[in-house]
Amino acid sequence: EDGIRDYKVTGVQTCALPISAKVPEAAPFGYLPYIPPNNRETELVKAARNIFCGRVSGAWVGDQDASEGDHVILVKDIRTNLMLAWLAAVVPGIRIVLLIRHPLQIVNSWMRLGWKTEAFGQRSNFDSILEQENLLRDFPVIADAAARIDPENSFQDALFQWCVCQVVPLRHLALHHASIVFYEELVLKPEITMAALAAKLDLPVDAQTELPDWSKSSRTNYLKRDFKKSTKSDLIGSWREYFQEEQISWAMDLLTRFGLGKLYDASGLPNDPMSLF
Repeated sequence: EDGIRDYKVTGVQTCALPISAKVPEAAPFGYLPYIPPNNRETELVKAARNIFCGRVSGAWVGDQDASEGDHVILVKDIRTNLMLAWLAAVVPGIRIVLLIRHPLQIVNSWMRLGWKTEAFGQRSNFDSILEQENLLRDFPVIADAAARIDPENSFQDALFQWCVCQVVPLRHLALHHASIVFYEELVLKPEITMAALAAKLDLPVDAQTELPDWSKSSRTNYLKRDFKKSTKSDLIGSWREYFQEEQISWAMDLLTRFGLGKLYDASGLPNDPMSLF
């Protein structure tokens, strides 16, 4: 995400979780997969443990800067939200951090990038979600909300996907000890947020010297933003410049339908997510 670059923390090997189109070891998962927490399918469990134990390699996995002897693997991924509780159940010792950013900031980025279909494929994200019977059974609100949106409308489609990708882990991870971090808090109070997260995860992070550098972009800065010219207000509130009041009102209605209406306050700042459920 904006300003959160890929950087190495002492003693931590960073990598991006492979997607099935690029890495064979990830093929069992498919795209945007929902896996119920009680699923113990052998092939899936084996694949997950191989990935999170660092037993895969390739251009899409691994950090070339990782030094020998690193003992922690940090996996950054944007497509595992619907299987996080399952990962918590089947990967011993895994610690999960769910990073959330204001929906309209995300929707704005996705619309500008034209993200509507699966990576390296033709199926729409909308169909990828609705074709998963287990997901619709466990979360009937998804089918209800889907019937009320136009998947050809990029704004509605992107917001629907954002809601699905938040409501599932927030409901499931309430049963686990996952860490939930808001992008806005990383921007506005990085020292406090990073120090608290490092302490909870028991990681060797010095919040005074290893803070995210907001002037540097990640390798996934597809919109080519110049963060040296970005203010903190730009990073957390520029969505207001792009959407009309009617769209913002529609978004709030959909968020409320998913039970996420109070995740952010009227000013665009986050509330306590656990108070929702």
